[in-house]
Amino acid sequence: PFTTQEISKYINTKITVIYNYFSENYGFVDINNNKVFESKYKSASAKDLRKVLKKLKSDNGNLMEIKFVAKKLRNRLRTRADTDQQHADMNA
Repeated sequence: PFTTQEISKYINTKITVIYNYFSENYGFVDINNNKVFESKYKSASAKDLRKVLKKLKSDNGNLMEIKFVAKKLRNRLRTRADTDQQHADMNA
């Protein structure tokens, strides 16, 4: 039989191994960068975000910034689509 401490140690070891694998192979999200990007793109329209994303990709820009802008653009478009659907439902 295993003790609770042995199980906890085993689980913590596995969590560490998995985290290290993903952080080494795929990187990790830096919360501080998100704050910088959030203030940088706070008032950007969907059109502006598309332009920025296209430029970042063509210039091989900062991967974290590309991911941030892409996610912000997706969210902006999703929100707009949801709003359009609500208006369509109200007018039906």
